[in-house]
Amino acid sequence: MVHTYTPRAVQRAVEAGVKSIEHGQMLDEETLKILAKKGVWLSLQNLMDNNENMDEQRKEKRKPVLDGQDKVWPLAKKLGVKLAWGTDFLFEPELNDDQNSYILRLQKWFTNAEILKMVTQDNGELHTFPNLQQHQLQLSFRQKYIV
Repeated sequence: MVHTYTPRAVQRAVEAGVKSIEHGQMLDEETLKILAKKGVWLSLQNLMDNNENMDEQRKEKRKPVLDGQDKVWPLAKKLGVKLAWGTDFLFEPELNDDQNSYILRLQKWFTNAEILKMVTQDNGELHTFPNLQQHQLQLSFRQKYIV
């Protein structure tokens, strides 16, 4: 699992054997085709728009990511990329109450049935991915004996 946004970083991660990309809002068609061909998961977030509480530097930094998400969701769907839905609400717990409304924003690109499948079945499939489970077991084993 790798957290990244850009085509170059994602392509390098896939070449190294990564099976799940988190974020990825700035990906291009070439990279999305690679993900589809190799069966790599893309766990996107549907980020909120800029607001008045954000300083100009943060707004400018977020612009390519916000612009990208309007392109990546429908293109990834069209190309048959394995899609999951994710969020970093863990780091902003005050947003937890808004989580359902963020899911509903996917209606721009998906039917309600597709959204329900993505946030339940597809997310479940991603999190039961055999290599992910094996990695978690290996990590637990190492942590146990390192501590």
